[in-house]
Amino acid sequence: MSFLFYGKTVTFFGHRKIENFFETEKQVENVIEKLMQSETYIEFLVGKSGDFDQLVTSVIKRAKRNIEKDNNSLVLVLPYYSKHTPDYWHAYESFYDSIEICEESASAHYKSAYKIRNKNMIDRSDFIVFYVNKNKGGAYEALKYAQKTNKAYINFGNPEI
Repeated sequence: MSFLFYGKTVTFFGHRKIENFFETEKQVENVIEKLMQSETYIEFLVGKSGDFDQLVTSVIKRAKRNIEKDNNSLVLVLPYYSKHTPDYWHAYESFYDSIEICEESASAHYKSAYKIRNKNMIDRSDFIVFYVNKNKGGAYEALKYAQKTNKAYINFGNPEI
């Protein structure tokens, strides 16, 4: 697989459940390692809502240790500050390089906050990695928005979508 990447911000979206976990992990690992080895600086934007987000975060953390290049930042982007956020903040700080609360989604109704946050992340991104294999859900909506805005992306779930 080859792809062109000219930017510095990479975002990840995927369904909560991954069917081919190890295959997807290897694909994501290949992309992340290529980016870390070829780019001057990369900001990785991630969420925290399911299998794909956890897989991506783990792969980035492992690649940071293995490649030993200080040319990237792992950023957790939350849609809003909830009553439970303070309970986890210290753990987030110890795991992610930085934590952001998306301003646009923070004041929105919680049912629309994730969609607004996702659009914001896509707008900031130069390249997006998806794991979308069904025509529904937030990851699918994010993929459709990325396509509509002509963002560079790759989909490891189902490239036909």
